This record gives sequence, C-alpha cells and structure tokens, in this order.
Amino acid sequence: MKGLLFIILAMGFFAVDSFLRAALVQSGISAYKIVFYEYLFLGLFVFYQLFKSFRKFWQGQVSHLFYFFLVGGLGAAISSLCLSQAYSLLPNSLVWLLQKIQILFLLVAAHYFLQEKMSKIFLLFLAIAIVGMLLVLSAPLSQVEFTNWQTLFGSAPLKGYVFLFISMFCWAISIVFSKKLSLAGFSEKELMAGRYFFALLILAPMFYSKVGDPILSSAEFTKILALSLVSGLLGMYFYYAGLKSLSVRVVSLSELFLPLWLVVISSIFLGDKITELQIIGSTLIILSATIVQWKKY
Repeated sequence: MKGLLFIILAMGFFAVDSFLRAALVQSGISAYKIVFYEYLFLGLFVFYQLFKSFRKFWQGQVSHLFYFFLVGGLGAAISSLCLSQAYSLLPNSLVWLLQKIQILFLLVAAHYFLQEKMSKIFLLFLAIAIVGMLLVLSAPLSQVEFTNWQTLFGSAPLKGYVFLFISMFCWAISIVFSKKLSLAGFSEKELMAGRYFFALLILAPMFYSKVGDPILSSAEFTKILALSLVSGLLGMYFYYAGLKSLSVRVVSLSELFLPLWLVVISSIFLGDKITELQIIGSTLIILSATIVQWKKY
C-alpha cells in the first residue's frame, strides 16, 4: 500500500502544479519560456545525481538511452510544453477533465509494452473511479459555458485539444518506459536525472528559436522555481517511488486522485465549497484504488 500512498501524494504535488502552471501561462508568459526554465532548474537540482551515475548511464544498454530519450524528450519536454499551451487555450476545469483521458493511453501502452493484462473486475473498478472523478469535477465543470460553441469548438479551443491529447500521449509513453527503466534497476533519482537531462537537450534549441526575451523577472523566477520544486522535484520523486512497486494499471487508476486534490486545494485556498456530490465521488475513487491495490486486481 506504500506505493499507492506515494502516488496519491504525487498527485497532490501535481495538483499544485496545475494551478501554478495555469496562472503562469494565463499571465502572458510564453510556454516555451516557462518549460525551459522549469527544466533548467530541475537539471541543476539533479546534476550531482547525473554526474554520480554517469558511468551507469554510459555503460548501460543502448535501449536504455533510447528509453530515457522517450521519457525526457516526450514525457517531460513535449508533454509539459503541450500541457502549458492547452492551459492558454482552454478553461482550466476542462483541461482537468480531459487530461484524465490519459489513463486510457496509459492502460493501452502498459498492455502493449509491458504485457499488463486487465481483468474484468479491474475494469469495473476503473469505471466506478471514473464516475467518481466526474462527480468530483461536477462543480468546476458547471462554470464552463457549454452552450457557447466558441468556448468549446472555436479555432483556439481546437488547438488546445490537440495540444492536450499530444501531452497525454507523451506522458503515457514516458511512464511506461520509466517503468521499464525501473525494472532494469534504475532508482527514482536516476530516473529523474535522465529524464531532465534529455528534456533539456530537446528544449534548448526550441528556447533560443521561440523565445524573444530570455530574461526572467524576479516574480517569474520565483514562480517557475516553485513550479520546478513542487511538481518536478517532489511530485516526480514520489511518483517514481510509487511506480517502482506498482503496476502501471494501478498507477493509472491512482491518477484519478488528481481531481480530488484539485478540489481540496480550491476549497482551502480559494474558498470553494465542497459539495455532497464531490464527497461521494471522492469516496468512489478512494475505495476503487484501495480495493484494486489491496486485492491485486
């Protein structure tokens, strides 16, 4: 159960990331600028681990380097860029809802690359947890103007959907190959070091070609540093610690705790009231994830 608790804790840090990232993008800062500096800070944080484990990376299998490229290039760099772009084009609550479709990408990728099978009982609890997620997000989704087609189907929202689906696909691929690297003997810190190194390799040329003013203001520096610490350092560490002992299918189900954390944070810091439907939905998510892990479905 410790692995499940690690994933739940990671979802809490990722929920904070959702608020910080949305606020940064919607304040007018370029997504390229945000993501480059985010991973530059993370690269500095894990530099010692990268140096310490250099021989292990260098003498490892060629396939491992390719996996790290997928984890860092797709799951970190491209996924973060596309998610940040989505926040600039879609309502936050819509991003929160649609982003959880990534568990379907995760399940398919786990079945194809890791041969993880899904029993009927697992699919039943997955369906129950998804219903719970919809109940949890019922209040924030009620604020979206579904009758306004420009809000949902204008040219900008359609671009947002494309960015969001690319982000979800890249995240799913990166988690599956992170699991393969974990099974190959790489620790959480080593996974993070390789992830951020390859992310920077991808982001550096994009940064210099896409960002006009590379200088950060003191406020931007503080906010992006906080984003890096919360999700990139703490969130990913606990995520990888949980991934080490859990199957990807259980991890995918546990990712539905993210909307629950979003609602809790909104309630504490923004004064949003938690409804009875959200309490019911939270209960369904908690029970589903706990039973699946406890019974090893």
